[in-house]
Amino acid sequence: MMTLSNFMERPMRRSAGLARLAASGCFLSMLFMALCLLFGPFGAMALAADQNVDSTGTNPVTPGTLPYAVVNVGVGENVIFQPAVVGQTINLSSDLDVLRSMNFVNSSTGAVTTDIGGGSMNVATGSTISIDSGLTWQTTTTGVISARTIYGANSFSINGLNGTIIATSEDMSAFAVKVESGTLSITGGMSGTLTGISNTGTANGLHSLGDVSITGGLSGDISNTTASTSTGIFGNNSVSITGDLSGNIVSNSTGGTAYGLMSNGIITLNNGLSGDVSATTGTANAMALRAINDITITGALSGNVSANSSSGGAWGLYCTGGDITLNDGLSGNVSATSVNAAAYGIEANGTLNGGDTNTPVSISGSVIANGATAAAAIQGGQINLRLEDGGTLSAVSSGGAAYESKMQTSRPLLIIDRP
Repeated sequence: MMTLSNFMERPMRRSAGLARLAASGCFLSMLFMALCLLFGPFGAMALAADQNVDSTGTNPVTPGTLPYAVVNVGVGENVIFQPAVVGQTINLSSDLDVLRSMNFVNSSTGAVTTDIGGGSMNVATGSTISIDSGLTWQTTTTGVISARTIYGANSFSINGLNGTIIATSEDMSAFAVKVESGTLSITGGMSGTLTGISNTGTANGLHSLGDVSITGGLSGDISNTTASTSTGIFGNNSVSITGDLSGNIVSNSTGGTAYGLMSNGIITLNNGLSGDVSATTGTANAMALRAINDITITGALSGNVSANSSSGGAWGLYCTGGDITLNDGLSGNVSATSVNAAAYGIEANGTLNGGDTNTPVSISGSVIANGATAAAAIQGGQINLRLEDGGTLSAVSSGGAAYESKMQTSRPLLIIDRP
């Protein structure tokens, strides 16, 4: 039953409700503005452009620390190491997750070291980073944990790898830079230094279970030391370098196989090899360049390629299932030495030529093999080469056959043009 008091109460309730709605609307507007400031108007985190690192602290919510800078830097912007941290080490206690593209910039000529403390710099799939000279990133692991200093579960890029990357593992594998699946792409060249060290596990410089692609050349240094398998650059599908390989790749092992460049697919050097690539081991095989399918070098092989083993076989260039093509000749030095087994300077189970069957490889440098059980400077299914004035083919075996060039009988073609 409607009473006078009920009738009077309804407008009062409506007025109170409107007041609450207005207050609520004001609150929501203020909340929306605050969220926009924090996350941006479309819900993405509103990130600052550049971020400075001027403290060795590691608190991710403290401005000036490296973790804070990595979390808050804008996409494709700079994490800048300031002079305040030059000569110091930033000691992290966990992984550094790089969730977007960014550049690690050294604002001075001094050196700054970041020790990831057994963790990794984890780079998000599809992201691009760059690392300035003077910046060192290192990690050390013990027990059953592999050392992976820079790591990506899938493809990522490094636009200029000019710093120093060190991975050290006491009992497991060590990877300076590793991509688990996909392509490790280095653009802008690599002038930095990569080091992999392990007591009993594998030691690796650049490693991808997919592809390794370098553009801009490789003028830096890669070195690995272990008692197990040692590999300078490994790309399961392919290794491709555009720009001169003018740096040094050194793989050493006391008890495992040593590879300079290795692929289960193809190796392609698009602008020559003027640097040094070496593989040295004590008790296993040594292969400076080894591919299952093809090895192709465009631009002269003018540098030094060497493989040395005490007890295993040694190969300078070795293609187990395909062709070796040296489009612009060999003016440098290729050598293979085995104290107790066979040695081959260049071996291709397919063809060895200068671009096609009718084009010879021009050799003005030297190919030398010194072995115990057998030695061949050049061995292949089909060989076409021209030995220029001053060029050298040499094979010496202390206990077996030795050949300057040896043709496999299953694919007979041996052409040696001597001027």
